[in-house]
Amino acid sequence: MVNLEWYRTFQAIYTCGTLTGAAGALFMSQPGVSLHLNSLESYVGYKLFDRSSRKMAPTERGMILYNALAAPLQQLVEIEAEVNRLLQEQ
Repeated sequence: MVNLEWYRTFQAIYTCGTLTGAAGALFMSQPGVSLHLNSLESYVGYKLFDRSSRKMAPTERGMILYNALAAPLQQLVEIEAEVNRLLQEQ
């Protein structure tokens, strides 16, 4: 079963362009980000990024996955914010 955090980490790498940037955005360690990405790539069975010394460039399959995940992940963020707002009103 896929871990939702793997998808959040994938999205952060995609938008930040580096593992270090994603780690900072997620308040995680860089090795933790790498572990999430490696786990997700193992799960889906293909590379999501071409790695260079400076940048993580999404593969074609990585771009397809990002486009499929962007809206649902944003909806989850909005749901979480709404739940938190409702809980604070009580």
